[in-house]
Amino acid sequence: MSRPLVALAGAVALAAALGACSSGDAPPAAAPETVVISVPPEVVTSAPPAEGKAPSVRPTDFSDFVASVQRDLPEVAVDRRDEEVAALGERTCAGLRSGKKSATVVNEIRAQGVPDPQARQLLALARVTACP
Repeated sequence: MSRPLVALAGAVALAAALGACSSGDAPPAAAPETVVISVPPEVVTSAPPAEGKAPSVRPTDFSDFVASVQRDLPEVAVDRRDEEVAALGERTCAGLRSGKKSATVVNEIRAQGVPDPQARQLLALARVTACP
């Protein structure tokens, strides 16, 4: 069912429910307005990758990274929500993409409260699981 039809069906159901709750003394309610919302079709912004080549798209899902940190560095993950661990991965990958040296990226991770040995391991995990 398309979105405009869903919206129309919802409006009709709401109007019927409200009508059923009214007392017999009230004048009949006016017919509900019909609002139609046009939803543009999704647009594909890139061509599919050539056969045998991996797409050069930045990953937006850091779930593999989060799972790796939880498994291999539980002391880093224990006091952080999944979103916070993913943000560490995002910042790590952003630093690497911008051309920063590994030592600089490790220092940035340490600034987020991750001790040095774990910061180096976190960098390694990000390279393997999240950074293209």
